[in-house]
Amino acid sequence: MLSYVLAICFVAYFIVSYKRLQSLKIILKGIPSCPTFPIVGSALGMYCRDGRDIFNKVNNQFKKHGGKFYGLLGNHLYVFMSEQKDIKAILTNKNMLDRPYEYQYLKPWLGDSIFIADGDKWKLKMKQYYPFLNMKFVENSVPVFEYHSKNIVKAMQNNMEVDFNIYHNIESFAMDVINELTLGNRNNSHENPTNFQHNVNKNVNITMSRLVHPIYRNYFLFSFTQKFKESQRMTKECRVYIQESIERTKKKGSIPLEEHKIFVDHLYSVSQASLPMNDEQMQDDLLSFIFAGLDTMTSALTFLIYCLAKYPEVQEKVYQEIKENINPKEALTIHSLNTLRYTNLVIREVLRMYPPGFAVFRTNPEALVLNGYTYPVNTTFVLSFYNAHHSSENYPDPEKFLPERHDVTKSVENDNIFNFFAFAPGVRSCRGNKIAEYEMKTFIVKMLTSYKIVLKEGFEPELSWDIVIKPFNGMWVKLLSR
Repeated sequence: MLSYVLAICFVAYFIVSYKRLQSLKIILKGIPSCPTFPIVGSALGMYCRDGRDIFNKVNNQFKKHGGKFYGLLGNHLYVFMSEQKDIKAILTNKNMLDRPYEYQYLKPWLGDSIFIADGDKWKLKMKQYYPFLNMKFVENSVPVFEYHSKNIVKAMQNNMEVDFNIYHNIESFAMDVINELTLGNRNNSHENPTNFQHNVNKNVNITMSRLVHPIYRNYFLFSFTQKFKESQRMTKECRVYIQESIERTKKKGSIPLEEHKIFVDHLYSVSQASLPMNDEQMQDDLLSFIFAGLDTMTSALTFLIYCLAKYPEVQEKVYQEIKENINPKEALTIHSLNTLRYTNLVIREVLRMYPPGFAVFRTNPEALVLNGYTYPVNTTFVLSFYNAHHSSENYPDPEKFLPERHDVTKSVENDNIFNFFAFAPGVRSCRGNKIAEYEMKTFIVKMLTSYKIVLKEGFEPELSWDIVIKPFNGMWVKLLSR
């Protein structure tokens, strides 16, 4: 009897799935698709073992189909896009502020934070937090960037003239910076690694595994796995660590806005004034702030090092600019870093070729008519910044490393924020662009003042999509004394 019922349910689901597939083929006629079948959708062809596999399969589909294609996981529609007109239309659509279902994989450890919050809640949070993310905060952050840059550069003296994987050094630097700016903790995680850093990294890996693993995608099934137990334990440890900073801030009490130098101070003051929050809600946003700043900066700096090592003529030009404009006996400031004009072009080109965010996800709460197609409600749009940046429609010779292409005083062809997606322009854009710019400049000033960077002979990074773009095989370089 049970087998008979199950058979009927299977046939019924197969029919529903088949009809939906045929319907999509009609309404999306003209858009290529991955190999797609009833019930399983495109899962057979898009199953991935790890982040490197995800990157290669998605990238290969774009190479095969062009700037737009679709696939299904079960009956859920995913549309992958890299054409500027599509990405611009979606990122600027004020009705598409809600996060799609995929962001819920972050919720077990980031909670109901600003990173995950849907439209109305996100607007409220940004209204309260935006005053903190201003140029005054960036100015106050430069000494923090410099302090930790000096520390990690000094620590790398132990790796002089030998090939080594610099990725972990950069990750430690990024963690120390975001830890101090968010929680006020001054650590040296390269010499004294913390469980907090390990727990954040491990939770990122678990989150990415949930995106691709058929069992982990279902929360009920995932809750019976060992990874779920690990994530629960590590999340609890992260929150205990963060709560210590909240308690220190409570003892200080609310302070004026102009004195807010770390995020926990600002968050607590806001919670006492215009946006009441309990400790758990503050933990959500503080952990989200760290999550957003750690992997993105690690990725950006790693590929900046790679490009400087791969293109020694570019590295030499950056070094000469630093020598001409930066006094090594004086502390770095926003004003001194602003003189590094060519360095800024190099950073922008690195972020074009290797944007930390490979893609972002958006969803439509109602049917969306876009560039001749009507997309059903709750479609997940995967907007690939990496493929947009590597499109000849947006950038001539996209595979060439050409910092000068961003010099708008010589060419205005790319003076368009919707050709450059590193900070996800639009309604829900990243507010950390200036922080990233000055942190990267500070780090590279200290690195190139001390070392010449040489790429390990024959090394090429294997790109991996692990929420951000990472080198699957590390970043192997050699440092020579200046």
